[in-house]
Amino acid sequence: EEREEEVEEVEEKRDELEIGLESMANKYGLQKIMDTIARISMSKKGL
Repeated sequence: EEREEEVEEVEEKRDELEIGLESMANKYGLQKIMDTIARISMSKKGL
């Protein structure tokens, strides 16, 4: 039963993430988001 709650929580967070990303894509454009994620990813590798 506890496992089911964890799965539901993960799915809920994933849904929130997808909604947020879709909203940003609509506002800023998908390419801008992908460029920003790539830049952040590269800066994290430099740590």
